[in-house]
This record gives sequence, structure tokens and C-alpha cells, in this order.
Amino acid sequence: MLSDLPILIVGQGLAGTALAWRLWQRGACFQVVDPAEASTCSRVAAGLITPVTGMRLNESWRYPELFTEAETFYRDRERDLGAHFYHPLRAVRLFRDEAMRRLWNEQRVAHLDRYLSHPQPQPLVDPSVFSNPWDGFEQAPAAWLDTIPWLDLSHAFFQKCGCWQTARVLPNELRFPAEGGVVWRDQHYRFAVFCTGWQGAQMPWFDWVRFSSVQGTILNARVDLAGETRFITGAGVWVRPSAAGQVRVGASYDRQFSAAAPSVPRPALVERLRAQTSQLLQVPWQELSADTGVRPVIVGAPVLLGRHPGRPVLAFFNGLGSKGALRAPWAARHLTDHLLDGIALEEEVDLHHHRPSD
Repeated sequence: MLSDLPILIVGQGLAGTALAWRLWQRGACFQVVDPAEASTCSRVAAGLITPVTGMRLNESWRYPELFTEAETFYRDRERDLGAHFYHPLRAVRLFRDEAMRRLWNEQRVAHLDRYLSHPQPQPLVDPSVFSNPWDGFEQAPAAWLDTIPWLDLSHAFFQKCGCWQTARVLPNELRFPAEGGVVWRDQHYRFAVFCTGWQGAQMPWFDWVRFSSVQGTILNARVDLAGETRFITGAGVWVRPSAAGQVRVGASYDRQFSAAAPSVPRPALVERLRAQTSQLLQVPWQELSADTGVRPVIVGAPVLLGRHPGRPVLAFFNGLGSKGALRAPWAARHLTDHLLDGIALEEEVDLHHHRPSD
């Protein structure tokens, strides 16, 4: 029976990893196939989870619901894997100018006050460490996911279960037999789910999806933050402690990146990131290295899920952007329920509702 066949997961980034775990929770058979590249968006990602986001100080999409589900999901996986990679923390947002401070005072009354930690620290940050001419606020709940151990430990777990292999799934390798399902390298699968990030735009079945992906660079640096352990955003950059005496600082934003060299940033944008870092930090810092990846962003959707309208054995899980750590657990469960139980996808994230007009 087709329902007894495994599900092929193409790509083991944040999306593919969460989907594999959701299928594992349901006792469903699956096979993860990934080229195991050293530098990918999911491995470069800072894994930040915060309620207030962006230059417009907006509430992150469905934050209370998604945060609760993400926290439960990662805590459960920590127990399964016997490791620690999910880190709750408080996050500080420093205003860039007077206009941002006014915007915050307008918006917080409506719906953002609930994300203020109480009491607010005084001073908000150590002025000898961080520049803060316009004030700001501390928000909670927030967290960060250490993406590299999360992905690596999951990889090892799936491999031990016999559910992981290193390879690329090329479009011309797939066959669609009359009896249903999809065949890849002589193995029959119930579905093939493409979790390939920004490169999903290059898949022939999904080349109509409106991607607007963004390349970003994150700096790894050594700096003495005088005991500061929170996630700090200000001067157009964020600073997240990563290890004793080390931080990650990001991120640059480039929609005009070269698809032929996705891990090579434009030097001018990296220099701008360095200048913003020096503007925020009032203490000496030393750049150790830089990581670059491409965030998969889809126009008009916080994440996009579903089966291909003409090839329903092919499915799509993409567009997590910079919110992958937060949104992946909810989206993976939603897609799993759709694939295994036929539960309808919510219209806002349903691939079918993002098809171009005829």
C-alpha cells in the first residue's frame, strides 16, 4: 500500500530536520537525503527567537502560539538527544533614532506591552559596553537555537536509525509510476518533500513560487561584554553571546546576491556590518571569521507548505526566512498532519493559494 511507503525528505536544514522529527513522532517511515554541505543558511543562522522584530517593531507572526510549540518541541528533542542546544534568554532592542522611539510608543499600547519584561532594567544596558543614545526595551519570552549542534545531532540520530543518506536529489532522477508515489534511485516513496531553501526556486515543479531570498553575513568575534548574556539589537545589528568571550554579530541584507556564489558576500556590505558593529559596541572587538548564507523568503507568506497542484506526490516546505527556529516546529507539524491525515492546510501558508493566476 502507498500509505506504508516511506516519505522522502529532500534537504536537512531547519525545515527538513523539523519535518523528520514530526514524522518520527508519528511513527511514520521517512528517508532524509542531503548533500551535507559545510555552509548552508540553516548552519549559518543565528537561531534567534524574539517577539518584536524588524525595523517597524512588529510582533512576530503568531508569536505566543509558535513560541510555546517551539519551546516544547526543542525541549523534547534535547531529552531525546541528551544534549543542550535550546537557550532561553531575554532580548534587548535599542532604538536607532527618535523616530523609532516614537513608533514604539505608538505601537506598544495596542499589542506589544505584553512582551515587556518586568521590571525593565535600569540602565537598560551598560553604557560603557553598548551605545544607547535613544533608549529601548527588554522583551521576553525569547530564546536562541544553537543550529549547528541541532542539525548535527539530528543527522547522527537519523543516520543511526537508517533514515539518512548523503546525496543530491536531481529532478531528472524522479519517476512517477502509474500505481502512485514517486521513485528515486529505485526506491519507492509515498511523497517527496522538498525542503531545499532558496534553491527551491530552481526546482522545475516550483519555479513559479515567488521567492525574494536574502543573502546575509554574520561575524564571529571576540569581545568582553562585561558579563552581558542577553541578545542585544541596536545600530542596525544584533549581538548574541555564543561562547565565553565570543559573540555572533549580524546581519547584512542583500537581495542582489549572486546565485552562482551564494556564500560570497559583497565586500561593501560586510564593511557596513563591521561599521555598524563598531557603532554599537563601545569596547574593542576582534573579528574571528564570517559566515554567509541565503535566507529563503517567499513573497506574501511567512512559510509555504503543500503539495504540487499537478503532481500531488511532490510537496513543498520552504520560506522560513530569518524565523526558521521559531516557525519550523509548527509548520512541520501542520504539514505532517496534512500528508498523513489529509488535514487541510491553513490558507495563509497553503501552496495552492499562492499559485499565479492563469
